[in-house]
Parts: sequence; structure tokens; C-alpha cells
Amino acid sequence: MKSYEELKQEFENLKIGEDFCISGECETNNDFKDYPSYTEALYKLLMAPSLNGVYVTRWDLKEIATLSGESIAISPRKRMFEQLMGYASDKENMQKVLEQFKLYFLDKIDAYEKLSSEFPASKPIFDAFSAKANYTVRNLPNIIKEYF
Repeated sequence: MKSYEELKQEFENLKIGEDFCISGECETNNDFKDYPSYTEALYKLLMAPSLNGVYVTRWDLKEIATLSGESIAISPRKRMFEQLMGYASDKENMQKVLEQFKLYFLDKIDAYEKLSSEFPASKPIFDAFSAKANYTVRNLPNIIKEYF
């Protein structure tokens, strides 16, 4: 058991902002970024359904990576996207990845159109998703121009 003085010193260390860690219980911050700096911007553009109208699942990301020529493990979506962007750090690989995203979005747009024709009452909802997805597809070539 720790003495009163030891506890008091540990508390003082916390108050002045010194590193305080009970052995083995500290979290390490090994957040080394092994992906390009534009990854955050692309993540917001390509992975946010509120912006692009399509939810990209982890399995979809894995398939996009495989079709692009990269193999990534199933992880949280953000980490998988970071790994994919690590692969797509040159222009040629980025074009492959963006082409697969384009095909994926076009496939979803087709599904939205089929659903809107089968369920006319939901057409405005699917049309909004399709419009966002079409906008994203039209802007995919700009990513190459902007970042490469």
C-alpha cells in the first residue's frame, strides 16, 4: 500500500500536468499516419452518406480495394479507408481506386432508380440519394486534378 506522501506526490503530478501512469495502465499514442494528408478530405467526401448519398460498408471497402489491386483487412471503416489511401498514394493507383468507387456509386444509383420505380411514394428520398451520388461521381475526376 502506498504511503500518504506518495499518493500526495502522484496527485501533485496530475495537477501540474506531468505524465502520470500506473504501470501498465497508460494508453500509448502511437497514431502514426501512414497515409497521405488529403485522406481526411477524401474520407469526408467518399464515406459520408450525408454528402454522397451512399453508405460504403467495410465489406464494400474491402471489395473496392481488392478490385483496385490492394488487399486490406477488415477493420474499422476509417482505418480501412486510410489503408486504401496509403495504397493510392500515387496517381495510377488513385485512378484505379477512384474508378472502383465510381462503379460502386453507379451501381447504387441504379439500385436507387429501381427502388424509386417500385416504390413511387419513396421516390423523393431515392432521388435525393441519387442526386448526391451523381454529384460525387461527376466530381471524382477533380480529385486527381486537385491532389496529383
